[in-house]
Amino acid sequence: VARKSYLELYSSASTIQRGIRGMVARSELRFRRQMKAAIVIQSQCRRYMARHHYMRMRKAAIATQCAWRARMARRELRKLKMAAKETGALQEAKNKLEKEVEELTWRLQLEKRMRADLEET
Repeated sequence: VARKSYLELYSSASTIQRGIRGMVARSELRFRRQMKAAIVIQSQCRRYMARHHYMRMRKAAIATQCAWRARMARRELRKLKMAAKETGALQEAKNKLEKEVEELTWRLQLEKRMRADLEET
């Protein structure tokens, strides 16, 4: 009788322990799954934030580069316009000097003819 009672008690304790151990194992498994899901969510969030930051910085860098290139292009255009203006002024001065040389040459020839005419008479 005592043996039977002991075996029933042992069996009941074993069943309870098994149930509790199973419950603890399921609870640990659920906790691990939740932790894994939280880690996945956190890593995805960090990835999104890093990509968002990268894209924002990339956009800012492109805008800065664009502004710098535009500034350099305007500066180069200004230089080219000044060079063209100087070239135009030089061309105008050259034309003026050529006209003066032509006029002086014509006067010189006229004076030579007049001297030659005076010497003949």
